[in-house]
Amino acid sequence: MRYNIILVLSLTLLISCKEKDTAGVNPKADAVQGTFDLKEFTLTPIDGSSIQKAVKKDENGHAVEDGYVINGKKTGLWVNYYSDGRVMAIRNFVDGKVDGTYLTIDDRGRVVQQASYKNNFLDGSVSLYKVGSRKMKESYYVNGKREGVEKEYFELGPVQKETSYKNDALDGKMKFYNDKGELIAEYEYKNGVKVSGGAINGATSPQDVPQPAVK
Repeated sequence: MRYNIILVLSLTLLISCKEKDTAGVNPKADAVQGTFDLKEFTLTPIDGSSIQKAVKKDENGHAVEDGYVINGKKTGLWVNYYSDGRVMAIRNFVDGKVDGTYLTIDDRGRVVQQASYKNNFLDGSVSLYKVGSRKMKESYYVNGKREGVEKEYFELGPVQKETSYKNDALDGKMKFYNDKGELIAEYEYKNGVKVSGGAINGATSPQDVPQPAVK
């Protein structure tokens, strides 16, 4: 069963990588760890190629991470496991850097986060889920920085908050909605600074007026 899941997700990762174009890396953005100490892994050569199979095990002999290596760098599909062998995370590497779809999975087999990476940096959509299918938050990144509209959802589905970003700074509208989908507060930001806004549509009491978080 575990291998069937990995096979399906492998195809998704490969398609995702092919759809991505090239871009420069912003050194100020937070990167994920794309290299590792080979001493932590057992390396097994693949006959007729320069590829090595890499496996890292815990103190009980259970695999906690595996994948492939070319010239000392992670390449292709890499998988992290819980101690009972269930999949914890799936990433794709190109030349030692995370590139493609990155899935994080809970111990019941449900996807809790799906993110797109390019050259070790977030690039594309990042979605957080609850109970495997309820999307709780969706953001967009370009070269490791938030860009465009980020949405947060009520547990039962409607949008609760929309926030606009430009170059990783609040820029544009920040909107709050009630669980009926009615707009109850709106703020305007410019380059990370709030310039206007407040309650609308009759939301007048303090508990009705969401306040923007200080960034």
